[in-house]
Formats: sequence, C-alpha cells, structure tokens
Amino acid sequence: MGSVLALFIYSNVTEELRKSNAGTLSQIAASGDIILGELDSTFLTLATNSELTFLLADVLKTGTTSYYDALLYRTMKAFLYSQTNSRDYIHSIYISIDDCGQRIFSSLDGVAETASFYDAAWMDGVEFPEGSSLALRSRSIPASGSTPATQVVSIYRKFSLDTPGRTGTIVLNLNKRYLDNMLRSPGVRGSSGILAEYGGEALFESASATAQRWEPHLAALEQYGESFFDYSLEGEKYIISRSYAGQYGICYYMFTKADELYTVPYTIIRLIAACALVLVALSSLVLLYLSRRQYARLDHIIGILREESDKQQVPMPAKNYDEFEYIARRIQDNYLLQKYFETELSEKAYKQKYTELTALQAQINPHMLYNTLETIRWKSYALTDGYNEVVMMLETLSALLKYSLNPAASMVSLGEEIDNTVNYIRLVKLRYPEQFQIVWQYSEDVMDYATMRLILQPVIENAIHHGARQSTGGTTYIKIRISRFRGMIKVRILNTGAGMTPPQLAQVRSTLELDFAPAKGMGLFNINKRLQLQYGTQLSIRSRPAHGTVVAFSFPAQRYEPPQPD
Repeated sequence: MGSVLALFIYSNVTEELRKSNAGTLSQIAASGDIILGELDSTFLTLATNSELTFLLADVLKTGTTSYYDALLYRTMKAFLYSQTNSRDYIHSIYISIDDCGQRIFSSLDGVAETASFYDAAWMDGVEFPEGSSLALRSRSIPASGSTPATQVVSIYRKFSLDTPGRTGTIVLNLNKRYLDNMLRSPGVRGSSGILAEYGGEALFESASATAQRWEPHLAALEQYGESFFDYSLEGEKYIISRSYAGQYGICYYMFTKADELYTVPYTIIRLIAACALVLVALSSLVLLYLSRRQYARLDHIIGILREESDKQQVPMPAKNYDEFEYIARRIQDNYLLQKYFETELSEKAYKQKYTELTALQAQINPHMLYNTLETIRWKSYALTDGYNEVVMMLETLSALLKYSLNPAASMVSLGEEIDNTVNYIRLVKLRYPEQFQIVWQYSEDVMDYATMRLILQPVIENAIHHGARQSTGGTTYIKIRISRFRGMIKVRILNTGAGMTPPQLAQVRSTLELDFAPAKGMGLFNINKRLQLQYGTQLSIRSRPAHGTVVAFSFPAQRYEPPQPD
C-alpha cells in the first residue's frame, strides 16, 4: 500500500512539476525572444533605407561628412540612442561595414576609431554557424570613463548593402544583469534555477543556477533527447526541464533539486505509514476478540450437532436468539426434515422419486443462509448509508438463494429460471468482467413453459469455470438458445472456451452414468439425474479442444401453472 501511494505521489508531483516548468520556460522564452528581437528593428531600418546605409558606410570609410550627410548621420545616431535609452536591457548597439574596418559606429559614442575604441575585443571569438547570419556570445565590455565594466550578451547579425558582395554587422549588446533578473520570476520555485545557453556557452542564468557550475555539463545534457529528465550532479539528483526558443536557437534549462521537491510528500507518506501500522495493530486486537467470540458460538453449534447425532429428539432453542442461534435452529429444522423423509421412505415406497429429487435439489439450495444474507445486506446498507456494489451483490445473492429455497414448488416457469440465471451471471461478471460474454436466443412464447428449478445455472457455471477461465484465446462467448420444437423445449448451451480432449470428454460422460454423486462434476450429474427422473431425458455433451463445448437437453413443453396458495 505504501509503495503504491509513494508511486502515485511521485508520478503526480513529477507531472505537475513538468507542466509548471514547461509553462515557466515557455513564458521566459517568449520574453527572451521579444528582447532579442530588438535587433530586428535596427536591421529593418538599414535594410529598407539604402540612402542611410550608404551614408553610414561613407562616414565610416572617410570619417568626414557634408552638411546633408551630417543631418542623416544625426538622424541615425538619434534613432540608435533612443533604442538604447528607452530600454533598460539594451546596453549599446554597434554597426560596422566590413570594408571600413578603421571605424565603427556606436550608439553611445557615435563614430569611433577601432584602434582607440574602448571595446576593442567586440568581435573576438565570434563565429557564425554555417548557413546562418546570427551569432551570440556572453562577454564583458570594459569600463569607459565613469561607466563601469558591464557583462553583456551580444547578438551579432550580418546584413548586406545594395552593392554586391558588400556586407556589414549589427551588434546588439544586452545587459546581462537585466536578463539574469528576468529569470528570477515569481513562477520559479525557490529550489529551481534557470540557465540559457547557446552553442554550449551559458548566456545568462538565475542566481541558483550558476554558469560556472552547469556550463561544463551542457554538452552532456545535450545527449538527452527528452525535454524532461533526471540528472545527477556532485552527488545531488536534479530534475531538468528543457525548452528551445525561437529563431535564435537559445536553449533554456530549469534545474530543480529532487530532495527539496519530494520532502513534503515523503513526510506525508511516513505519517500515513505510521497511522496504518497503528490501525493494523488495533484491527488485529479487534479481530482477535471477535474470533474468540465467534469460535465460542461455533463450538456451541457443533455441540448441538453432536447432540442431534446421538438423540432421537432434539431440544428446540430459546425464542430469543442471535444469528448463530438462528443458524443452529435452521440446522435443527433440516435435521427434523431429514428424519421426516427417512420415516416416509420407510413407510411409503411411492415417495422414493420425490425424496430423491428433493435430496438432489438440497445439494444446490443452501436453505439456512438466505435470511442470514438478508440480515447482512441490510446491515451493509445501514453501515454505508446507501446502496452500493456490496449491497447489490448481497441483494443478487439473496435473490438466488430465495429462488432455490422452496423444494415443494420445484417447478417454475422458464422466465423465472432465465431471470435467476441472469442474476447468477451478474454476480460472476463482477469477478470476471472481461473473460466472457453471454448471448441469449429465445422467443417470448417459451417464457410460460414449465421447467425444473436450477436447470440452466449449473451448466452456465460449468461453461464459465471450465470453458472461459481456462481459455487462452481472449473473450469466450457463451450462447444460450431455447426453442420449442414438436412438443419439446430444446435447450442448447455453447461456449467458445478451452474445450475438452477426447479422454476428458469420455470421463465427463462416464461421470453422468454413475449411481452416486461424484466428488467433481456434481452440477452436470445433478441436472442429468433430475432430467432422467422427471422427464426420462438426459444431457448431450460434445466438445473439441480449443473450439469449445456444447451441452444440450430437452424436456416436454408443458404450460406452467403457478401453485395455488393454501
């Protein structure tokens, strides 16, 4: 029980974590794409304004401008300056033309000589992936004047001028501290950390996921094909979520410590286990007490049975008695009934047939259990405050017992016999819901014909337990066909179950010919013997291994007449 509960909690907590982390990473990736997309506005300005692009190229190449060029130059500088100052996450923007390597345009300083530019290493180590005009790297911009050194994430994008073969580069420098703060969102668990990487290099991260710790393991993490997986680092187990975002190819990782995640669920499991042990101990004590009490009552019943076997006259129990005394009384009643039949058999030979039928019927009919089951059913109904599956089972079983409790009215209508068999099938279906299917075939005009009690149920039981349950071929179909033909009611019960080998079939047929009830196969023996005594007919059984079994019998078609009340 504890293992099942632990597995349930683990799977549910893990699934909730996966959904939560996936949603958080999706939001962060969307925010990251918006920030990284700031490069697109500058790119579009240069791509759609060839005059401004050629002006910038001319200024970077010559270092001098005309009056008209100066106006365009100031427009460009104002545009880039507004981009930088209106967005806290943009540190600066650089523009360079490949054949104008002596100068670079900066949103902070305007045109600067590359030889004396304070960020001299702005292009060092930059490699564009094959077939791509984008590159990213995390780096540091040196201090300049009163501006301290700044950690940035630089995005490099190539662009083309109208002149064939002439290209340039736009560099968007993003403030790394701002990007790190973006990952400290309220939606992130306290035990989690987030890191964004590109090409095996950590770009920015939350405080609890330092690049120094995770960057050496990024290549190993790439080997995992799943977006949600476990990973061990420095003896600690982490649950990792991963998401790839946008056109920039940035991969976002979220790391959660497994120990911190499952602390509360495991504490709950331990408390439940402790409570379960206490309940087991208390239950054992209660069961011990009840067992001793019931044993004393059963011992009393056994004593009564011993007295019955030694005495001709049995003392009647007191009028006020509990359920065990009730059972004892029923046993005494059966004993008296048995004595009565013995006396009748010794005096009147013509009652032999009736006595044998009643004795065979009594093997199936557990008389003394019906009222006890009714009591249990109402107790279950009261204890559970309503109708439930257990009450339904007891109600159905009570109906089965009640149907077979009146040996004096051994003849019933086929409709009643079918209803009783349906009740039995309903009970068995609760235990074996998928192993068999029942198919009924009969017309309504046969419902009013008379038959013996319990003529169908034992055959159906045999088909289920020896046909369906022993079959290895999937669902077994049990087909019950009832028809009237030439003054006879014909019953044919077919099952597609395991079937019988010729030796097994021969053994079953020989059992039907015995003069006494066998240890096994009593149901079919009982039906066959009652058919012989009542109608002079008998069972017909045919079977093939792996194909199924057919049991057939017939009896005269006589209209059922309900017994008249006394």
